[in-house]
Amino acid sequence: MPLIGPHLIVPAISSAVVTVVGGFFYLGTVSLSSEPEGSDPVLEERLRATGLINKKEPEPEPEMETEESQLEAAMSNPVHRYFSFPNPFLTNLQTGQMITLELALSTNQPTSQAETFIEALHGFRPVLRSEILAYLGSLPFDRFSHPKIRQELEDEIRDTINRYLLIGKDGEKIGVSDVYIQKMVLS
Repeated sequence: MPLIGPHLIVPAISSAVVTVVGGFFYLGTVSLSSEPEGSDPVLEERLRATGLINKKEPEPEPEMETEESQLEAAMSNPVHRYFSFPNPFLTNLQTGQMITLELALSTNQPTSQAETFIEALHGFRPVLRSEILAYLGSLPFDRFSHPKIRQELEDEIRDTINRYLLIGKDGEKIGVSDVYIQKMVLS
């Protein structure tokens, strides 16, 4: 007759595993939290004399930053802000077919500038819609047969918007970083 019945094998194995893992955890905790052993000054002096160890100089303590400098640093870090056009763009192409696009814009600027830029986009929304629709209306339908048209179209719309906002690629002012086509329907 076996000492452990079949119904006790799984609990016995799991108990053994928990015990082993717990033991390793305990040993690791004890070894990491114990005080380091004292150093031997004679041995250290001999090693320094032979050049095998160098005297460690204490690292200078970093200066404590004020709240104002921390806030200024946080405000200067670039952040992503998004702007979505509430209504889809619907226009005729050169060849008479129609395109419907839903767009979102992204900017990557320091926090204060990004918020101001997004607010300005709200004010320019009618003009930006007009510029984008004029650009889309100049495209032929057969251009959309290319599989990579989506990325090219996003880049061209981004450039159209930045050109209207007088933001060049090399300029200091950062405009729209990315354009995202959320939905594109051709008919």
